[in-house]
Amino acid sequence: MSRKVFVTLALCVPLSIASPTPADGPPDAHDILEALENATRYYESATDPATIRLASRIINGLIDHVNQLTGGRTSEVFSPASRMLGEITVTVVDDPTRVSEWRNAVESVLAAIERAMEDGLLDRPRFVRGDSNTDGSVDVSDAVHLLHYLFIGGPEPRCDKASDANDDGQLDVSDAAAVLGFLFGGPITGSVSGTCDTDSTRDDLDCESYTACTSDQPISG
Repeated sequence: MSRKVFVTLALCVPLSIASPTPADGPPDAHDILEALENATRYYESATDPATIRLASRIINGLIDHVNQLTGGRTSEVFSPASRMLGEITVTVVDDPTRVSEWRNAVESVLAAIERAMEDGLLDRPRFVRGDSNTDGSVDVSDAVHLLHYLFIGGPEPRCDKASDANDDGQLDVSDAAAVLGFLFGGPITGSVSGTCDTDSTRDDLDCESYTACTSDQPISG
């Protein structure tokens, strides 16, 4: 599904019902930005109960997409806001005097999403830490792949963040040791979990390509 069609759906029906994951993959930060802009315009024109309910569903669908894009890492922030928005929406239908309260709730949610985008939270790639050869799992071949790269000029990792098994912001032999520790119960396990996750620490490592983590794969706790 093209981004144009995806965004058009955002204006017509709830995002969570219309297209949880576009056919060409889960929504990226660009999709979220476009949907955010359209949801904002839609909510600003909502005045009667029917359009207020629809606007709320669209915005809650947008929250679902944000949580999906971040692997659930933003659910602590946005899920309570989503519930509050739902509760206010129900009361607005019976009490139009609470429309201003509803608008304040919506503006708080949209502003929080904008801040998350400005902080780069929605641009963080998902990967399996320790998976140096990017095949979607952590095994001995990942330690071998990294050691080949470090010492005999082997292929460069496509996702440095995945190769950084101990999450210290650099690639060296200690990352291979962390992988082996994770696999065989050694003293060094680093931050390897064997599941899809995002990088919660800031460093200069890139992740140019990692396709093993899809939207329906589990993430670490």
